[in-house]
Amino acid sequence: MKIILCLLVMFSLAFTSEPSQADSLSHFLGVSISGFSGSGLTYKLYMNKNWSAKVAGYFYYDSKETGDVTSNIPDRVLYDIGLQVERNILQNKSIRLYGLIGGKKYFSQYHDESSNIDKKVRNRYALGLGFGTELHAYDFPNLFNLILFADVGENYYRLNRKNYYGDIKKSWDSYGFSFTGSMGIGVQF
Repeated sequence: MKIILCLLVMFSLAFTSEPSQADSLSHFLGVSISGFSGSGLTYKLYMNKNWSAKVAGYFYYDSKETGDVTSNIPDRVLYDIGLQVERNILQNKSIRLYGLIGGKKYFSQYHDESSNIDKKVRNRYALGLGFGTELHAYDFPNLFNLILFADVGENYYRLNRKNYYGDIKKSWDSYGFSFTGSMGIGVQF
């Protein structure tokens, strides 16, 4: 029921005001951690007065040399990537309130040397709705704005876990709704 209510609010906000001129484009570059839309290096495009889109993510790969000189076996592979679309509710010079919808994919694969598990693999997908705020913390005239942001809301997730014991694979899924959020810092230019 909460999701349906959030969807109705988001769609009604989408059609309540007119978009501004295309000359209001600006950009945000920073770092974030998010349950909605990916964590890591973050880029946001302010498309007009009412809409913005954010993409965030990171990738990590670590390997060690095996006895075979032609192959590297990864010890750890991690990535988290996502996309978020935001619709302004209220905005002035120092603060912006917005509704959002976002999705992400998280993947982790690693060898667990502390147990008898040869390899652990985790896949997580999430799609969420929520509300957020941006605080323009400091304005460097004619250069950039320092911005802090925080989001809260609910997402639907699906998590798939696999453990490999030699040739034997154990797999299980979990899914459901969870309260989540995000926060970050960066510069708007």
